[in-house]
Amino acid sequence: MWRLWLVSVGMATLVACGSGLAPDPDLLDGDLVGTEVETGTDADTSVQNDPACNDTCSTSSDGVCQDGGPGAQSDVCSLGTDCTDCGSRAPECGNGLVESSEVCDGLDLAGQTCQTQGFDSGVLACASDCGAFDVIGCSDGSTCGDGSIEGREECEGSALAGGTCSGEGFTGGLLGCNPTTCMYDTSGCYDCGNGSQEFPEDCDGGDLNGATCASVGFTSGPLSCTSSCTFDTSSCAGSIGCVTQNGVREGAEQCDELDLAGASCGSLGFGSGLLLCTGQCVYDTTACGTGASSVCNESCSFDDDGDCDDGGPGADYNLCDYGSDCIDCGARPDLSDVGGICDNTCSYNDGVCNDGGSSSLGSTCALGTDCLDCGIR
Repeated sequence: MWRLWLVSVGMATLVACGSGLAPDPDLLDGDLVGTEVETGTDADTSVQNDPACNDTCSTSSDGVCQDGGPGAQSDVCSLGTDCTDCGSRAPECGNGLVESSEVCDGLDLAGQTCQTQGFDSGVLACASDCGAFDVIGCSDGSTCGDGSIEGREECEGSALAGGTCSGEGFTGGLLGCNPTTCMYDTSGCYDCGNGSQEFPEDCDGGDLNGATCASVGFTSGPLSCTSSCTFDTSSCAGSIGCVTQNGVREGAEQCDELDLAGASCGSLGFGSGLLLCTGQCVYDTTACGTGASSVCNESCSFDDDGDCDDGGPGADYNLCDYGSDCIDCGARPDLSDVGGICDNTCSYNDGVCNDGGSSSLGSTCALGTDCLDCGIR
């Protein structure tokens, strides 16, 4: 690197006189006193190599920062174009200035409006991460709630235009529609693999929702979760299971259909609610603490004939509505109170889970309609 040091006029004259040489007129310019000038190819280029920083400003390198950013003396040039004078301008979301890769920042929308984004009217905003526009305040002329999917609406009421949770990037669940915005409501969707057990998963990663080997029909061992968010009982030991699912508790069974051996949510430490029995003859405490009740009426056409005709556990026939043959069948747990998906409309109340859900042995019926065989979904 070549360096030319320019000294004061007096010193320059003295050196010139002492050397017998005439003073160099370039050294007599008072504006250059005490200034160091660098030339050559060794100048520091680290700042110029910053992609968020360049010197395209017409007044760059004049010692005055003029890019309008923090600390700038003026806004003659665009942000990041007076790099030598202002330094690198790394994007900082939240400072109200659009920088580098930011789409917008606070009220700085880079000149964009709802109209430039394809809407008819409204107030455009900026997303909190500065990476996208928030168009919730924009309108395209459609009216949410009129029953017709128009413009940018994704849905209207129960009409989802073919949308599903899986189509929105989730594992499954129930997709809904926001009644105010007519955009998809994904709060009912779930993601298997996110480490948080969500309905209708048995578990997710290390979140077993309080379940143990004992609570799912075994005597001991460590319960784990499969990659499909169902219980992995391969390390559990001492399977209890049903001796014969016939409505009468036998052997090591905790329960059998409605025969709970006198147990209740309260006796198991839950305080209140409806204790059920799974198809594996172990207690199902899912509905404990919900305040569920029983159903019992005589609306069945074949009531009080000595045969249980309501299709529930131990029924002789499935001719009447669940709980409507109370004298012959006894009071039935009110499945509408237990939360989740749980009813007994499946015609196969046979001790075999047939609703197609996890641990189901068949898919003859819809999910949640074989509740006393499968448990709550």
